[in-house]
Amino acid sequence: MLIKITKQSMLFLLMLVLASCVKNERAPKSLVVFGDSLSDQGNVFLIVNHVTSLRNIHMSTPPSSHNGHVFSNKLLAVEYLAQHYGIKLSPAWHYKKSSADINKIKESYSNIFTSSTLNSDFQKEKKNSQHYKEVSFLIKKILDNIHLPTLAGNNYAVSNATIASNYSGLVDGLFNRLSLLYQIEKYKKDNKKDNKKDIKNTLFVIMIGGNDIINIARSSEPNKKEKISNLMPIMVKAIHKLQEFGAKKILVVGAPNVGEAPSFYNTSLEKITSKLSEQFNQELSQDITQYFSKKQVAWLPISKQFSKILKKWPDKIRHKACVSDIVNHTFNVIKFLEHEELEVKFVNGCTQSLLNNEKYAFYDIIHASDAVYRELSELLIQKTSDFLSQ
Repeated sequence: MLIKITKQSMLFLLMLVLASCVKNERAPKSLVVFGDSLSDQGNVFLIVNHVTSLRNIHMSTPPSSHNGHVFSNKLLAVEYLAQHYGIKLSPAWHYKKSSADINKIKESYSNIFTSSTLNSDFQKEKKNSQHYKEVSFLIKKILDNIHLPTLAGNNYAVSNATIASNYSGLVDGLFNRLSLLYQIEKYKKDNKKDNKKDIKNTLFVIMIGGNDIINIARSSEPNKKEKISNLMPIMVKAIHKLQEFGAKKILVVGAPNVGEAPSFYNTSLEKITSKLSEQFNQELSQDITQYFSKKQVAWLPISKQFSKILKKWPDKIRHKACVSDIVNHTFNVIKFLEHEELEVKFVNGCTQSLLNNEKYAFYDIIHASDAVYRELSELLIQKTSDFLSQ
């Protein structure tokens, strides 16, 4: 009888301990994400569909996930984070209705989009060329309509978005208006004071910087290190803006080593992209430590872990892309005109089966596959758990 009571007592004690652990584990009530294609659930496609005569521009699915709106094959790291806490994460650029004036425009958006996509050197064209004028017209229309009212959503990340908003070039001019500070302004506009009751229990995630590193690495300007340093005050300003609006918990995620992406690995740009990635992370870490309380702003470096994750794949396939897509100008005119589909083709011996079975670390020449994002999400989840317990 004594043994039985002891076992019961031990079981009861164990239940109390477990219950205490669950009780003390804090969880965010909501989640808001800012960033680029590493976190974009389809915002960039929603924007293009809204402000053009296109209705459902998408990538081939499969392999692309989210109805062909995401540059990967399953979930993104921030989606696994949201899933862990039982929070719904959805694109913030769902427009309430189409722009009425768009349908009245006679110019063929499809033809303009097609020609500009096929021309990888478009931004080098002369400004008086007909092609340049047509795309200028299209981008002007996008800018005129891009910040119209949208339905509720909590993921503001947009593919190709940057921290800075002063990059030259016609197409870059468009994404300047979708940069980090613009994303935050949109969030503030969507969540006015009467809608801020849960902001103290909201986890804000900022995961951006890769496109700035790429833009700066590819530029002909000699002062690349200075350009990276110039990003830091913008990041600090962005965090301050969120705090002024009421944010109490902000998680800033560092950039991976961009030089390890297939687009740069073993090329003339590998060394500079790796160095700029390292500089970006070092300086951002220093500024976050200097200007913010650890209880309110958490810093999560992922570069070393990203490289460690990649080493799980064999050398010969580690830096190979599974697919070729719009990122490196893969384009099928017939598919686009007939189905508004941006073609995605398997390359480097990859197949849907191999992708599903996690045989490739990289989805395309820039973006990782689900296998990598899922492992990165474990870092986000652990950091968030530690952060919220402070």
